Amino acid sequence: MTSTRLINLILIICSLFLLFYCDANPINSESLDLESAKAKWNNKRIYTYTINEKVDCFCLNAGKFFEITVSGNTINKVVNIKNGQELDPQYWSLFQTVDDLFLLIDSLNPESMAKFEVDYNKSLGYPSMLNLDYSSQIADEEINYTLNNLQIVGTYK
Repeated sequence: MTSTRLINLILIICSLFLLFYCDANPINSESLDLESAKAKWNNKRIYTYTINEKVDCFCLNAGKFFEITVSGNTINKVVNIKNGQELDPQYWSLFQTVDDLFLLIDSLNPESMAKFEVDYNKSLGYPSMLNLDYSSQIADEEINYTLNNLQIVGTYK
């Protein structure tokens, strides 16, 4: 095979790779924006729920999934999913309710942050992933929330 044919083959392979594996629009067109997600969440009128939440940060109890029980936007119970142990209330401040996460997201200016990524649950609208890095110049201030398996226990009448 001549070098010209080899170069052409490599160019074709690279072009095909770019065509099939690179998205021209880096934002998923099916993803919800903040206002749509909040509207979806509020329309469900959820009052009491359980949700699995993991917080990754340079802090105590980070990196583990906990089942959070929330009623009226107040955390009532936090249980370590892996061992079933209830977490002492003095450590609950690490966790956020769905409404608190919406307030946090709404208060941030993504352009002023080193990293701001958020995804919303498509059926219920709650934030399913929130990755924050306030400054690339500061170590260990990043915080990431992962939420899943929301179970509705009660709704507003």
